[in-house]
Amino acid sequence: MNIGSGKGYPLSQLCSDSLHPFELDGVKCASIDSFVQGLKFEKASQQASVRKESPKAARERGKKAMDWKNVQVLWWKGKS
Repeated sequence: MNIGSGKGYPLSQLCSDSLHPFELDGVKCASIDSFVQGLKFEKASQQASVRKESPKAARERGKKAMDWKNVQVLWWKGKS
């Protein structure tokens, strides 16, 4: 199955960049993609800011995050 935001309903609703707000452990997230991009930031304030953004904006900010792939560290609520 090829899902994506441009595939139309219902496939577009299964895509990680669909805007489906949710709350996890008391943290509000705009989408799955916003949640994942927020994991790349060490500071809790940056994480919260990214998680509130649209999936597209969060992805752009995630690209500018520190080189987390080399460090192999992600953060949740400011903790690695």
